[in-house]
Amino acid sequence: FSVEKAYTDLYSLVIQQPYIEKFEILSDKNIPDAIDLALWRNRWNGLNNETGCHFQCWSEIMSDTYKFAIPNEYKWIYTHTNEIFKDKIVIHRSVYHHNTNFSWIKILSEIKDVLFLCTDNKREWDEFEFKNDNIQPYYVSTIEEMAVVINSCKMFIGNQSAPFAIASALDVPRLVELDSHPSKFYMDENKYSKNISWYLNDNV
Repeated sequence: FSVEKAYTDLYSLVIQQPYIEKFEILSDKNIPDAIDLALWRNRWNGLNNETGCHFQCWSEIMSDTYKFAIPNEYKWIYTHTNEIFKDKIVIHRSVYHHNTNFSWIKILSEIKDVLFLCTDNKREWDEFEFKNDNIQPYYVSTIEEMAVVINSCKMFIGNQSAPFAIASALDVPRLVELDSHPSKFYMDENKYSKNISWYLNDNV
């Protein structure tokens, strides 16, 4: 999306954060003390090209790139909750990063009243192959609304996608379906959060 759309979509969630003083589109790109929040990509891409694999989790990538100690409190996004979601299991599965060994059928056969989190990208719901009568699509129109649903739910289950990244930032109880190649992004996050579980295969 354009910078303007990203800014508009993010504004209401970002401005809520207690560590944000103001949030605006950068007009002067030569500010000397600016921090490039995409800098980790350059470092990660270089290491990945050298080794042919991912070998660090998100917390360690960010800590090493930006030179800060990993805090004791994992949660770093704050928003309100909505009582109507407190007993719900919320799931999401993007059209990428699938693991054929992940037991979606077994998991979803054992829980009721499940919401599949959807955005305007209806393709994710349309292509979700594990639908059953207990699962209903739930559409959100903003990132803040998505964050509120995730922050309010009993548990979040998903693959490596933006909603799971939000679930991690909110540090809600969560289970991630790991794709084998980028699996390391989350595999060691349980060293820093007690609320994350992950599945790669029956042995890992």
